[in-house]
Amino acid sequence: MSKEKTEKEATEPKRAAAMPAKKVPAVKPMRRAAKPVEEGPRKVSPKTVRGKIAAIQTAAVTIQKDVERIQTDITGKTEVFKMAVSDIYSAIEEQMKENQEAAATIQSGVRAIQSAIRDHMKKHQVAVVAMQSAIPEQMKENQAYVRDFYG
Repeated sequence: MSKEKTEKEATEPKRAAAMPAKKVPAVKPMRRAAKPVEEGPRKVSPKTVRGKIAAIQTAAVTIQKDVERIQTDITGKTEVFKMAVSDIYSAIEEQMKENQEAAATIQSGVRAIQSAIRDHMKKHQVAVVAMQSAIPEQMKENQAYVRDFYG
């Protein structure tokens, strides 16, 4: 190198040589996982075929839910009605037994009354026969008394 060049370099401040920067990979934005598309109720015009199909499907679902609710209600009410009918039949059977017992008691009372009436009738018949046999004798006594008295 030449003397001048060396002097020049010594007097002039030397600039630091820039080192080439290391290649740092650039920070890439992280990819987000794709969200599943939410299949919400789409607003479809009721004038289109798809809209009519959607309306019919919605109505069918509503009807199916109502049918299931009604079936559940019917099942519950059927059980209640079966229990009520069973209670009614048992009450009827109990009442019939009570009525039969009462009828048997009344019948035995009627038999007792009829027996007592027959006994009284027999006694009265015996008394009537005795009176009928005593009447001619009494008449004879009365006639004899009247003859003796009025004479």
